Amino acid sequence: MPNNKNIPFKKNIWRTDIPSEKWEDISKDSIDFIYSQSELLLKETLDTAKGIGLKADRIITILSPLTAALVIYILNNICHINEFLPLTALFSTIVLIVSIAFCYRNFQKYEIRVPGEYPKKLLLVENLIKIADEKKQYLNLVINECENFQDRIEQNDIDNAIRQKRNTVALKVLLFGLIPCPAVGYLLSQAFL
Repeated sequence: MPNNKNIPFKKNIWRTDIPSEKWEDISKDSIDFIYSQSELLLKETLDTAKGIGLKADRIITILSPLTAALVIYILNNICHINEFLPLTALFSTIVLIVSIAFCYRNFQKYEIRVPGEYPKKLLLVENLIKIADEKKQYLNLVINECENFQDRIEQNDIDNAIRQKRNTVALKVLLFGLIPCPAVGYLLSQAFL
């Protein structure tokens, strides 16, 4: 379960509608195909998560030095803070900091679900000993893992959508927040005259 209480967690775990007494009707090739497709999709959600993290990293990498430069400019011109350029720099810095904050949240601890399973969850009596038939053992393990894949995929999709939205908000704040900064700076500088 995710550590961040602000991230929704999918509570309903999907289970196949194929009853266990019909599992022997499933061919090994079919179940192997389903397993490989499930694993492939889960790996795709991991690649998406990496891409989202890289985008956030790029945004922060670009905005951090810009923010630092503006802060230095503001501090050097603190005596003239009521003038057009320092006011514009001040409002631009606020917009940049808000944008950085949204991207930074993507670096906070988040839980990504990966392929594979711990042996302690697979090597169980109910998976192996209670099922004497070799094919049923195999099908039981693969079907259970496919159900786990589905759950992980859905939760990764939820987490990735939230993280992607943060990047989008950061860019929108940046694009639409910087545009009015010179106008607000100019109007306030005129008001201080």
